Amino acid sequence: MTAGVTELTRTATTARTLAPAKLNLTLEIVGRRRDGFHDLRSLVIGVGLCDDLRMAIVPHDGITIDCDQPALANRENLAVRAAEAVASRTSHRGGFHLRLAKRIPVAAGLGGGSSDAAAALRLADGLLGADLGGGELTRLAAQLGSDVPLFFHLPGAIMTGRGERVEPVMPAWSGWVMLAVADIPVSTRAVYEARRPSDSRGHACPSPDAILRTAQAEELSPLLFNDLEPAVFRVCPKIGELSGTLHALNPGPFRVCGAGSTFFRLFDDRDEARRTARIIEERIPQLRCLVAAGPVNVGNITFEEH
Repeated sequence: MTAGVTELTRTATTARTLAPAKLNLTLEIVGRRRDGFHDLRSLVIGVGLCDDLRMAIVPHDGITIDCDQPALANRENLAVRAAEAVASRTSHRGGFHLRLAKRIPVAAGLGGGSSDAAAALRLADGLLGADLGGGELTRLAAQLGSDVPLFFHLPGAIMTGRGERVEPVMPAWSGWVMLAVADIPVSTRAVYEARRPSDSRGHACPSPDAILRTAQAEELSPLLFNDLEPAVFRVCPKIGELSGTLHALNPGPFRVCGAGSTFFRLFDDRDEARRTARIIEERIPQLRCLVAAGPVNVGNITFEEH
């Protein structure tokens, strides 16, 4: 989990890392649990669209945060809660100050908040020299959110349970992801509550091995699915309308990202992805398009001394 982390001296007081978005290539809802969560099975990759998180040790108690999206600069931010979890676990005397530059759209199905939390766990652990280890950080991550542990296992992983069980994998495909972002926040909880058992019917789930072995985007795209798509459209009909408009434009096979308001398509060629993005933005101005590499793992940490 700490591969690629630079050498840490005990006098380092600031650290920085990039927090990548995630993309559910497949998302199968297996059943409902007694605790109210859903059991799922999902093949996930990291995507090179990243938030930038910096953390500094400060002499005063407490944890503060600055963010270029002011609505996220509060104690409910998962990155703040992650830093609090490490401080509590290590009896850290003093506090942290976080600076978060958001690039991952919020509530769009791309896991930005969870990725920020995983990054904050790693930064706080590294700055304090706590060496909590993968098992303990994963335990803290699972307490913060179901998919936070995922971000310790990129570039690829299979998530099961409510998302807390993660098996690292490496897909044969690598290339470019085109994201078409509607910038309409969608509540994950509302989507799961709106899901119906019939939403999972009507498609045969390819085996994860078959998907992992497929190296070409044209062959891989028809294998991808998302059991939450109907519930997303139910909760936010505007996303359903945009899906119909996108389908009518016929720019190729697109899927919804997780429980969010973003559509995605895989490409082997970056120029083709960019051309498609330009066409969509010209024809559907409600969608903002981004092109990013995948699968990626950009969890390197840099430390500075002051």
